[in-house]
Amino acid sequence: SASGTGLAFIIFTEAINQFPGAQF
Repeated sequence: SASGTGLAFIIFTEAINQFPGAQF
């Protein structure tokens, strides 16, 4: 599941990059 967690992290990072105003 390490790869799944890494994938989720990448998606989360991309979301932050595209929406810098929506920092959780």
